[in-house]
This record gives sequence, C-alpha cells and structure tokens, in this order.
Amino acid sequence: MFTAPQRRKVRAILAALVVPLALATAIAMVVLWPRGETPIGSIPVESEGSQKVRGVIASIGETDELWQTAVTMRIAGTDDGTVEVPVIVPYDVIQNGLQVGDAISATFIPGQIDSGSPYIFSDFVRTVPLALLIGMYALSVLIVARFKGLMAMVGMGISLGVLGGFILPAMMVGESPLIVMLVGSAAMMFASIYVAHGISIRTTTAVAGTFGGLLITLALASWAVDSMRLTGTTSDDALNLMSRLPGLSMSL
Repeated sequence: MFTAPQRRKVRAILAALVVPLALATAIAMVVLWPRGETPIGSIPVESEGSQKVRGVIASIGETDELWQTAVTMRIAGTDDGTVEVPVIVPYDVIQNGLQVGDAISATFIPGQIDSGSPYIFSDFVRTVPLALLIGMYALSVLIVARFKGLMAMVGMGISLGVLGGFILPAMMVGESPLIVMLVGSAAMMFASIYVAHGISIRTTTAVAGTFGGLLITLALASWAVDSMRLTGTTSDDALNLMSRLPGLSMSL
C-alpha cells in the first residue's frame, strides 16, 4: 500500500502523463473533425427512382436447373389490402433459411421491370429481435454490475458515437486513417475507462497502459502495411468504395 505522500507523487506523475494526452486528443479531434457535408451525405444509396419497401414472404417455389427460385412477397400496395409480387432472392439466402412469413426489406428498381421482377431482396427485417437482444443484454448487465454496468453501457454508447460521428466521416474526407484511428481510439479509451470506472490511480494507470498498447499496435500495423505493400484495393467492395469516396485512403 502507498503512503499518503507516495500516493500524491503517483497521482502527480500520472496526471503529468494523462492530462496532456487528453488535451492533445481533444485538440486533434477538433482539428480533424469533418466540417460541412461528408461525402456519404451526397452518395445515392440506391439508383435513381428506386425505393426501399418492406414485405412478408408469401411463397417459395422449387429451385430450377439454373439455380433460380420463384419467390413472392406481400407488400402494402393498395388502399384495400396487400399486393403479392415476385421478388428476386439470391440462392444462398434461400438455402440458408428463408421461410414463408419472414419479414424482409427489398429494393424496388423501376429499370428492372422487364427482367422478371423490379423487387430485389436487400435483407431480413430484424427490428424486433435486435430490440429484444439489446434489452436482454442491458438488463443482464444491470443485474450483474448494477451502477458500474450502467456506466459501462454509457461509455460504450459514447465510443459508438465517436466511431460514427468522427472516425468514419474523417476517413471519408481523406484524413490519414492512421492518425484518425489513433485519435478516435484515444477518445474511446478515455470514455470507456473513466466513465465506467471513475478517476483513480488504477484507472489512470490503465489509460496510460492502454494508450501505450495503441501506439505499439498502430506502429506495427503501419510497418506491416508498408513492408508488405498492402493496398486495400483487392476486392470489388474496396473498388466500389474508392469510386464513391475518391478521398478515401484504403491503406494506412
């Protein structure tokens, strides 16, 4: 156990390390914060004239020799009821558990009216299961950890806000992914540790150690990307991202 003078000395040393780090993180976030409209705001998610619809699978036919399956869904289309329409569903989705009664979202593409169906499967509707899962998770955390569990969830929420509000938009506008990840990870670290566990010698030591781990990890990542000439452009998804976000760097 530390004596009172020793504890004061340890606090002073840790404060001298962590306070400048916190200030530097805050200043860096202000400098790197994307201003104005980020590119994602101007990118059409779907083609012109298309729209998202929700429906319920009404029927699933037999798969033919071309690996095509006739699938229909019911959607709200008229004032007096529902409309049953064919929907194009990938074969792997059908084989992995599509059932009559499943709620799905689909994209209506007017230009494909003559190609069999203008409705293209997008994904399953998971609103209710996700809400139940989140509710059970939150309840379990509160039962087990009580107030600390609540604060841990608050810290997690702040971290998700940093990810969606700072890290992703900053990289979209062309900021260095390495710097953005370092700054964003530091902000998430402060939120997750201090909000959940409070300010103390133990938590401040954890913050300092975690930041040291971040620096080592990012340094190794930078070396690996450079030494192995990793470009990040080896998939169709990456090329699609580059075409939509010209300023995005796919490597460090």
